Amino acid sequence: MSSIIKRGGTYSVVSYLGRDEVGKKRQKWFSGFSTLEEAKKGKEVIDNLSHSQTYINPKIVKEIKRRAELYKTYVFKSDEQRKVITEFMDEIFYNWEE
Repeated sequence: MSSIIKRGGTYSVVSYLGRDEVGKKRQKWFSGFSTLEEAKKGKEVIDNLSHSQTYINPKIVKEIKRRAELYKTYVFKSDEQRKVITEFMDEIFYNWEE
């Protein structure tokens, strides 16, 4: 479940993620929507993602990318191998950008 909040001249969508182990509310803010209509569309997408449980924490994605880069550096020795794996990683991480 999420809400739309006006902040200054833009709108934000706040997604409620439940409570953590000590009972504190967990929220994720998505900011920078120029219009209310954009925020409504964003809210719909965010709600659909949260209901399908496909949200992935950006910090986790960043760590996976970091480890994949290390792996690529130490395992793939030739430039051609690195090029192929880089293209593959770019496809995987394309939709996971923050």
